[in-house]
Amino acid sequence: MDCLTERRRGGVLLHPSSLPGAGYCGDFGAEARRFIDLIADAGLSIWQVLPLGPTHTDRCPYQSFSVHAGNPDLIDLQWLVEQGWLSASQAEEGLRDGRAKRVALTTASDEFFRQTRQDPHSIMAHAYDTFCCVADFWLEDYVRFQAFRDHFARLPWTSWPDGLRNCDPEACREKAFELADKIRKLRFRQFVFHCQWEELHRYANERDILLFGDMPIYVHLESADVWAHQSLFDLDPEGNPITVTGVPPDYFSSEGQLWGTPQYNWDAMQQEGFNWWLQRFATAGHEFDIARIDHFRALEAYWEIPADAKSAREGHWVPAPGRE
Repeated sequence: MDCLTERRRGGVLLHPSSLPGAGYCGDFGAEARRFIDLIADAGLSIWQVLPLGPTHTDRCPYQSFSVHAGNPDLIDLQWLVEQGWLSASQAEEGLRDGRAKRVALTTASDEFFRQTRQDPHSIMAHAYDTFCCVADFWLEDYVRFQAFRDHFARLPWTSWPDGLRNCDPEACREKAFELADKIRKLRFRQFVFHCQWEELHRYANERDILLFGDMPIYVHLESADVWAHQSLFDLDPEGNPITVTGVPPDYFSSEGQLWGTPQYNWDAMQQEGFNWWLQRFATAGHEFDIARIDHFRALEAYWEIPADAKSAREGHWVPAPGRE
């Protein structure tokens, strides 16, 4: 594949969830490969996919539970059948809706762990161990966050018991031990997502198609990222935002836009060498050939709004670290 800038390229934007198929949501299966073949035959060479993280109930890809994790809705169940972890009828049932898919993924995870107990040196057992090791810097925070959230009836993490709300290591270890089976299933889903995405990425590159990803500048308050790194965000001691994000009034909106996601604590981020951002860039660099930072202007200066504001008009510009 030639260098990105050596020739002019054309591409298309399509989130994988919009691919056709038998299920309630597009996925990384046969239709994704067919789409790659289609755009390659058309002379295009870029597929822009938008963020691929697990979404909230509004299903907006820019409001995710994690900047590193993948959305299990995009998993191809037929791939699990081919691995011998799911029957064809179980896969077909899992296409019905999100709840049915989660049941199918749970069934597949039970079979996967049964097989790996019997053959702990298999290729897939090794791949799973490798994935968990490489992804350790984000994976455990994410699966714990989701398991704890389910345990507390999906209440916001700011309402959890103090030790868990504050992400105290000992309290989190004890609760994770209690919820070990749930956490293991969540870990398996991320393993499957990343296996399938890597296969699709390879398939695209072999056909001279570059995958173009997207990084939202901010992250949702109700996310593993904020919960596990509270000191890196502008929060009060209970985890509530002090200031939030948005953009000022402009030609398109007299009130501006009040996004409501927490602002970064840039001083804290700079003191730790921007490690949180470096890890985020590393994930994007591994998953995509090209990555775009949505609203990257906030890396130079951001519109800071009081958390109790009713309108973005109440905000003001604050310098960010910029070049640093």
